[in-house]
Amino acid sequence: MIRTVKDAAHRLFAQHGLTTVFGNPGSNELPFLAGLPGGFRYILGLSC
Repeated sequence: MIRTVKDAAHRLFAQHGLTTVFGNPGSNELPFLAGLPGGFRYILGLSC
């Protein structure tokens, strides 16, 4: 199985008990968010 930085980050977040991700997604973040495992909550933070 090929491991990616995305997979490693998701695993690390879960190991540290993180359940919420804040962000303002652009095209670079879409693959990371598309693979976000269940149990994580994404909160959209827009700048004014």
